Amino acid sequence: MQKRTSVFLVACLVLIGLVFTLPRFATKHDTINNQPFPKQLANRLELRAGETVRSVELYPDRITPRHAVATNSDGTLSEYWFRPDGTLKTARTEFVDPTSGKRSLRRYAEIAADGRTYILDLEYYADGTRAKELHLVDPSTQHKQYFFANGAVFRDQLISRDARGWKMTQEDVFRADKTLASRLRPLEHDGWLRDDLAANGTLMRHQQLDPYQTKFVDSTFFPGGVTVSRLVEQDSYGTKITLYRPDGTLAEQREWAADVDKSSMTVKTFDRSGKPLFTQYWGIRGDKYFLASLKEFRPDGSDDRMLYFAEDGKTVSMEIVYDPVSKGAFVRNKYRADGTLETSEEIPSGKSDGVVTHFGASANKRALLSSDRLAFRPYKAPPQLIEYSPPED
Repeated sequence: MQKRTSVFLVACLVLIGLVFTLPRFATKHDTINNQPFPKQLANRLELRAGETVRSVELYPDRITPRHAVATNSDGTLSEYWFRPDGTLKTARTEFVDPTSGKRSLRRYAEIAADGRTYILDLEYYADGTRAKELHLVDPSTQHKQYFFANGAVFRDQLISRDARGWKMTQEDVFRADKTLASRLRPLEHDGWLRDDLAANGTLMRHQQLDPYQTKFVDSTFFPGGVTVSRLVEQDSYGTKITLYRPDGTLAEQREWAADVDKSSMTVKTFDRSGKPLFTQYWGIRGDKYFLASLKEFRPDGSDDRMLYFAEDGKTVSMEIVYDPVSKGAFVRNKYRADGTLETSEEIPSGKSDGVVTHFGASANKRALLSSDRLAFRPYKAPPQLIEYSPPED
C-alpha cells in the first residue's frame, strides 16, 4: 500500500513539473525543423457566391493574390492570375466531365493593366466550337462577336468607351441562315437608328433617336416594308401612337399629355375610311385609367356630342349635343347618379344660358351610348426615351 502511494506521489510531481515546463518550452523553442512559425500563410481559402471553394496563392507580402483556383457551383473550374498590384491579368474557365474528369476550355480572358478592360475574351460551347470572341481594337474600341453552334455569326458588335464608360454603338444581328435580322448604327449627339429586316431584306421596323432635337420615332411596317402599320412619335411635349390599316387609312391615335402611362391619355378612333368616329379622354388615378369624357363625331367630321362621366367611368353625368345647323348652339343635358336625365338646357349660339326643361324621375331618360365607346382597348406602351419637358409659361 505504501509503495502504491509513493508511485502516485512521483507521478503527481512529474505532471506538476510538465505544467510549469511546457509554456517555457513553447516560448523558447517556437520552431519546427529549426524554422520559425510564419506570421501569415502563403495560401488561403475563400468562400464566394457561385463557387464551392477558392484556393488562393499569395505574393510574398502574404496579402496580394498571385494565383487562384476556384471550383464553381456549376461544376466548372476557374483559374485566375494576378499582377503584383492585385489587378486581374488573365482568367481561364474549363468544363469538367463528371465521369472522366476530362477538361475542355470554356472561357479564356486577358485583362488590361487597369484590371477591368478586356483585351481578349473567348468563350466556347461544350463541344469546343466558338461561342463568343472579343478583341480590344484600340484603347476605346472593342469588337465583339457571338456565334451560333454551327459557327455562323449571331451578333457582331462594336463597343466604344467615352467619359461615362463602355457602351454598344454598333450592332448587326443575323439569323442562323446568315440573313441580316437587324442593324444598329450611331448618330451624332449619342443618337442611334435601328432597322429590323425580314428574311427577304424588306424593312419591318425603323427606330431613330435624336437626343439633340429631343425626338424619338418608331415605325413598324406591314409586310412589304412600304406601308406603316404603327408609328410612335415622342418629344419633350409628349408621346403619340398612330395605327394604320393596310390601305394606309388612319385607324387610331393615342396621345399622352406627359410621361407614358403616368399621365392622362387621349384615344381617337377612326372609321374604315379614316374619318373620326369618337375620342376618349382617360384620366389616371395612381396607375389605373378611368374614362373621364367622350366626344363623338358626325359623318362629315364635325362635333356631334360631348359626354362627361361620373367616377365609375360609365355613368354619364352631363351631355353636350351640338347643333348641326346653328354654329355654337348646343343642348346641355345633366343626369342623376342613377343615369336618368335631370335637366335639359337649350343654349343659343353665343350664349351661356338657355331655356331649362325639367324632367321627372319617371321619365327615365338616359344618354344612349354603345359599349365600344366605353371600351379600354389594349396597347403596347412605347418606352419613355425623351424626358417630358413642356415649355415654361
